[in-house]
Amino acid sequence: MITNFFLALILTIFNQHDVPYKASDEFELKVNYIFKDRPPIDRQIVINDDLARASSGPLAYLMLEIKVLAVSNQEYKIRVVDNNGNPVFNRKAAVGTIIKIDWGYTEDIKEKLSPHEFTVFFNNSDKKPVSKIYMTIQDDGIFLVNGEKHGKF
Repeated sequence: MITNFFLALILTIFNQHDVPYKASDEFELKVNYIFKDRPPIDRQIVINDDLARASSGPLAYLMLEIKVLAVSNQEYKIRVVDNNGNPVFNRKAAVGTIIKIDWGYTEDIKEKLSPHEFTVFFNNSDKKPVSKIYMTIQDDGIFLVNGEKHGKF
């Protein structure tokens, strides 16, 4: 019985494969980089002192739009999750779908106070990922899409 468990565990580990990246010509990325004021701080709550100093004046704010240009016959649903596993978007896959992702203030992203990674999964009808778009902003502000550099914030 125990050997069956270990055999099943080993097969599961070796059977897992990484989901391939969606080809860059199958989606269009639009970065909306604006400056806006941070909402007023509630003085009744104890906060990080660095955050309080950074809150004066307009700050860089990042919003992103992904337009799906091509969908394979296996890609049935689009699901977007952040690095905390929170769902951001979940719709049926179709050409022309626009996915809007509100990243937030770039300083918060670099300090990892807000999500710094988003993954767009293209799932089949069995809810298994067929392809993905992986986006991350590193500590130094480098913006990567599917492992390729797309700028710096």
